Amino acid sequence: MKKLIILTIILILLMPTIMGATYITGGKLTIENYSEIIINTEIAKDVIIIGGSVDLNEDVEEDFNVLASKININAGVNEDLRLIGSEIFVNNKIGADVLIVGNKVIFGENSRANEDIKVIAAIVELDGIVMGDAEIKASRVIINNEIYGDANIITEELIFGDNAVIKGNLKLSENVDYDKTKIEGTVQYIQDKEAISKSNFLETLFNLIAIFIFGLILILLFSNQVKRANSYISKRLGRSLLVGLIALIIVPIAAIILMMTFIGVYLSLILFVLYFIMILFAFIIVPYKIGEIILNLFSFENSILALAVGLIVFTLLTKIPTLGTLIIIFTLLVGSGSFIFLFIDKSTTKIKPKPKKRRKKKR
Repeated sequence: MKKLIILTIILILLMPTIMGATYITGGKLTIENYSEIIINTEIAKDVIIIGGSVDLNEDVEEDFNVLASKININAGVNEDLRLIGSEIFVNNKIGADVLIVGNKVIFGENSRANEDIKVIAAIVELDGIVMGDAEIKASRVIINNEIYGDANIITEELIFGDNAVIKGNLKLSENVDYDKTKIEGTVQYIQDKEAISKSNFLETLFNLIAIFIFGLILILLFSNQVKRANSYISKRLGRSLLVGLIALIIVPIAAIILMMTFIGVYLSLILFVLYFIMILFAFIIVPYKIGEIILNLFSFENSILALAVGLIVFTLLTKIPTLGTLIIIFTLLVGSGSFIFLFIDKSTTKIKPKPKKRRKKKR
């Protein structure tokens, strides 16, 4: 239990640092705190940033890549723009392609995409100009300006403003009402199966990237714990299954009971957070094990590559009917069990490094 509390505290304390980490090849960043990044100086090279909140107020000469909760693009990006976040606002010129995955995405009146845009979100509002093609997947899409290329829109609701015009052709989900006078080209309706297939692929890709990032953080910060959990799967598979089953049932019940008491509210919240971390950990450690097994077949060792390969193979396997469901259940049980063993295992055995082969000196 002591180890569990320590690890929880470490995770909570390190999350702002992790989310506020910056990776940049040129220019200068002004960081006001761990979770907020403000760029007020022109940047000459590609930028990759991970932050809680990111504001861009000066131009970027090359690509701009951001993973953050809240993103405001108030300056120009001369080349590609790639963003993943919750709330995203773009309000300036983008010189090349735009790829955005988020919850709410708004292109302001001053925005102008010189090439194609691809957006996946719950709500997309397009108040700026798109010179190329637009591919949008969202529950609700609002267009208030011109799209000069073709538009491929998968949505449940499409709203055109007074200034909206699609000058190219439109591919649209079936059974969606819209103003046909806003389309200058032809209209083709996407069959439900085709729309669902494309939507599922994009969502799977986004989930894969998100889990890989979290897994990468675990490997870099808690490599010993990951190795121990990995060894539990190999050596204690049956017990991991049983412990995982018990944990998946008991933890939420205990959290709900604690929530009914005044003193136990905070404990219940901690339990729910740990429950979420446990499930996420399960979907990292089992694919990691799969990747490790595959790499071992080629006598190759690399933790990051093992995670990437394992996630891809795991995702493909879960798409197989019936077998995929069984694999997900197995992953939840075994992964959760290995997570619990990290804290209840009192053995002091350590992961020993493999001895290096000594070369015989030639006489």
